[in-house]
Amino acid sequence: MIKIFQVLRSQWHNINIQARLMAFITLAIAICMSSATFWVLTSIRQKAILTESHVTRDISLLCTTPLLAAIEQKSIVDLSIIAEKIYLNVSSLRYLILLDVSGQVYFSFPEYVCDIQDLLSISQDLLTYSSKSSLFYKPIAKYAFLLKDPVIDMVVPLVKDGYTYGSLDIGINSNPRIAYSSFAVQKITIVIFVSMWGIVMLTSLFHSLTISIPVQELLFGIQRIAKGDFTARINFPLEGELGNLILYFNEMAEKLECYEKKNIEQLISEQSKLETLVSIITDGVILLDKELRIIFINHSASQTFKAFRYGMVGTHFASYLSSRINEKLFPILNRMVQSNYIDNSYSETQEIALIIDYEASRTFRFILTTVFDPDRGVLTGIAIIMQDISKEIELNEAKAQFISNVSHELRTPLFNIRSFLETLSEYNESLSSKQKIEFLDIATQETLRLTCLVNDVLELSRLESDVQYAIDNIDLTEMISSIVQTSQLRAINKKVKLSFQICPKILGTNGYYILLTQVISNLIGNALKFTQLDGRILIKVYSLNLSKINQDYDRIRIEVIDEGSGISLCDQSRIFERFVRIENNIHTLEGTGLGLSIVKNIVEKHQSNIYLYSESGIGSSFWFDLSLIQQKN
Repeated sequence: MIKIFQVLRSQWHNINIQARLMAFITLAIAICMSSATFWVLTSIRQKAILTESHVTRDISLLCTTPLLAAIEQKSIVDLSIIAEKIYLNVSSLRYLILLDVSGQVYFSFPEYVCDIQDLLSISQDLLTYSSKSSLFYKPIAKYAFLLKDPVIDMVVPLVKDGYTYGSLDIGINSNPRIAYSSFAVQKITIVIFVSMWGIVMLTSLFHSLTISIPVQELLFGIQRIAKGDFTARINFPLEGELGNLILYFNEMAEKLECYEKKNIEQLISEQSKLETLVSIITDGVILLDKELRIIFINHSASQTFKAFRYGMVGTHFASYLSSRINEKLFPILNRMVQSNYIDNSYSETQEIALIIDYEASRTFRFILTTVFDPDRGVLTGIAIIMQDISKEIELNEAKAQFISNVSHELRTPLFNIRSFLETLSEYNESLSSKQKIEFLDIATQETLRLTCLVNDVLELSRLESDVQYAIDNIDLTEMISSIVQTSQLRAINKKVKLSFQICPKILGTNGYYILLTQVISNLIGNALKFTQLDGRILIKVYSLNLSKINQDYDRIRIEVIDEGSGISLCDQSRIFERFVRIENNIHTLEGTGLGLSIVKNIVEKHQSNIYLYSESGIGSSFWFDLSLIQQKN
């Protein structure tokens, strides 16, 4: 019911005021005529019922006198004879029942097989009023049905000399016309009500076919013309003034369509000229109309959006941008359009940098400029110039990050050196010789740390530049043994076992000797830094048999394995970045955070990659591959 009510409500809101007023008037007239008809027919029916009731009452009173005499004599035979005479003489008499004071059936004629109380509702109703003695002094009439036949059930009290003997229930056949007159009144009322609405509906249908439908078609056609669809036509044959109006509308639509085609041809011609001028520009150029639809786009801009150039013309600019870019760019475009509606002489240029993610993430500078018609001075569109500034952004970010990291790393040793030197200067007389030597040793260590940091920064800068290094024929056995021998003293001091294994078939490789020496030294240094007492460090050099893939693609693998503290999985992804030190959280180990970044750059200069496998608390393994050029027999 709720859904039906909602549907009717929505339909009601769609009806205009004239139709609503007409519906209300029709409803009021139908209700008034139906009510008047119902009142007249009901009055006639009530008068007929009243007349029939009076006749029934008179017959009942006539039958009461002889029956009272028989009841006083308590003669059932006389009572039966009198009842039979009355029943035979009165042709309309249906039944005759005597009830005692308690409401129980004392005598009935004719005798029914079934219980009379189940057939006559009036007697059953009287039982509920048996305690009211005043009820037995007035006749009571009721219309009822006995075996689907209409009867007038009249109950007459049997009272003589103030003594109540009971009551007489007489059923007399009612006039069928009166009995069914109520149904006729209802049907006639309904027919009149429905007929009124039927006449209104037929009138409305005729009005709709002759006037409403042509007017609606005309309004729909005008709406299409207003939206720019000049192909709208009305095919509705009609005579008279309305038919002439439809004919004039079709002629107007044809002329507008012709004008539109000419304007489009002219616009395409101007667009071709503009496209020829700006097609050689490397920056992306887009021209939008006031509805922000693309009027022109050059090759560079279409390549940015990975779309067909001519397929984009006429479409909305927002369909080629992500929702994130639309949220930032379109408020500016809409504001520029709206501000020029207020002040036509206001020229505006806006700039915004946005990141466009298609196949690769690139940053573009959008330069937005309003375009005016010089003759009329009105806004015709917005020109957009797209400049790819991704490289500039990357350079600026790299420079800012480098300056920030270097400043942070230089500040700590400089602060320590200054602090200890100021302490020595201010408290020279109160400090002992041992304390002075200790402070000077700390300042010396911080100076060495600062020198190491500057050297690492310079080395990293040289690696990232285009400096050319000389390629040497490197004897790996000699190089690695020399590096291990140099680091052996530090390993002994930390009680760490440092060893190396080199495959006897491997002799050497081509590479940058100095750079590879630094790579292995940095990896051994990191291993010594993180390996605790009685730990082991192993440098392995072995060949990879890749002959099944490529006969000429044999490689040497250099691997540094330690039993140190290990590197967590979350830190492994950033371990090769600049100034990243895993121990930064506890500040127990020293370092510049550039060692592994230098390793990565040197390995990449050898056309290879550095790899890492590590587990926290177990150890780490760093390895990289080089080309194999010599083998021993």
